[in-house]
Amino acid sequence: MARPAPAATRALAVLDLLAANPEESFTLSTIAKRLGMSMATAHAVLHAMVEAGYLVRHPEHRTFSLGPAVVAIGNAALDRHPLIALAREEMQRLAAQVDAECMASLVVGDEVVVVGRAGRPHPHRPLVRVGDRRPLVPPLGIAWLAWSTPAEIERWLARLGDALTPAARTQHEHALAGMRALGFTAGVEHGEDSHPRTGVIPVTGEPPRLQLAPRGRHPVAYVAAPVFDAQGGVALVLNLDGFLRDLTATETTELGHQLRDAGLVLTRMTGGRPPYETTPDARRARP
Repeated sequence: MARPAPAATRALAVLDLLAANPEESFTLSTIAKRLGMSMATAHAVLHAMVEAGYLVRHPEHRTFSLGPAVVAIGNAALDRHPLIALAREEMQRLAAQVDAECMASLVVGDEVVVVGRAGRPHPHRPLVRVGDRRPLVPPLGIAWLAWSTPAEIERWLARLGDALTPAARTQHEHALAGMRALGFTAGVEHGEDSHPRTGVIPVTGEPPRLQLAPRGRHPVAYVAAPVFDAQGGVALVLNLDGFLRDLTATETTELGHQLRDAGLVLTRMTGGRPPYETTPDARRARP
């Protein structure tokens, strides 16, 4: 495999930083510090990007922000990936309907990248921006990996390293099976308010259902469901989160059904097919 050119890698890192913070401008020193570059290297990279129109430099504040050349690239990318534009419309509808935040993400290499968001973010949690990236390490990735091959799932689990205990393996395998059974997955927060942990809600019973007490309310952190491509793979994942109150088991399930159905609508609109229509593999069961 060819080794990436350092200059290209650094320019892409600059674009990722600014794309994740489109309303902000950064000084040379801030960019260098954020991206771990020397001042001289950052200066050379930023100068080249300004010359090419990918960045603009404020003459008085000496800060850098995205330039006009990025607009053409963004429009071309949306033309090439119409699912993202269609998903944004559906996300706006869902977010308004349930008074929450809706996000769309896709996998790039070993990372999950946010490609769209709509609705009201949670007032007391960090703002997730388009362009934000997170490593694809369990439990993140349940909706992406549920219909993958055993080898792909094994590579995903292996990213836990020493944390992949037999108990952890069983827990994640059950979460994948629950995702396939319901067509959506959900998480609940545990621990103190200042340091909450999010765990995947188990699926149990026949017919399958979220393992939540039918009475009472629960600190649901998110609900997620996939959009499929023409080969039955996951093309995009939709998330609902930022709920301002705890939810009942019935409310959580209804949100999961709404999100799953929205994903299937987008699947049909873009010529995709759910995996249970493209393969007889028993692993890819119909929810």
